Amino acid sequence: MTTMESRVREALVVSADECALVDALFAAAWPPPSGHGEGQTPHAASFFEGFALKGIRVDSVQPGALDCSFTVPPRLTVSHRRSDPLRRPPLHLINRPDKSRSA
Repeated sequence: MTTMESRVREALVVSADECALVDALFAAAWPPPSGHGEGQTPHAASFFEGFALKGIRVDSVQPGALDCSFTVPPRLTVSHRRSDPLRRPPLHLINRPDKSRSA
């Protein structure tokens, strides 16, 4: 094994603490099991939660930074809406990726 390969393998090793952090994020996205949180309504997934849990691709990982991206469907983009000049673009949909990036 070359030195570069060994350095890459070392960089890709995931510690038990890192696994626990990811598991905690994954568990937080699911509704609580029945019997827990009595008197509370179960978690209902929002429209954008599907993007956050399924559509985001991790482009690069560096200490302290995670660079992600996802493809916005053409029906939600401004260029798709330009055929009708009286319709305004759905700005709440355009701004949403910025909010998911900061989350």
